[in-house]
Amino acid sequence: MRSLGLLLVLVLICSCGTITDLDDNGLRIMGGVQRDWRQISAPAPMDRVLIPFYVIDLPMSLGMDVLLLPISVALRLNEDEEGQRAKDKQILP
Repeated sequence: MRSLGLLLVLVLICSCGTITDLDDNGLRIMGGVQRDWRQISAPAPMDRVLIPFYVIDLPMSLGMDVLLLPISVALRLNEDEEGQRAKDKQILP
């Protein structure tokens, strides 16, 4: 029964860093890991209690970020290409 409760908690917090990164900024490369690490390394005073949850979430966010890596790289390359085109248009008369 105890392991079922632990499994339920793990499923509920599975890769929250990646999911919140999708909501906030689109999709950054390894954004879930970045978010979790930021919370672990420099937590706000009220978030210090949550550090163990971020530590548990970090490997799960890593797994989800790795699965989404091809998509996030493609999106980033597309953003960079669009940005370069916009710069080219500004330079040309």
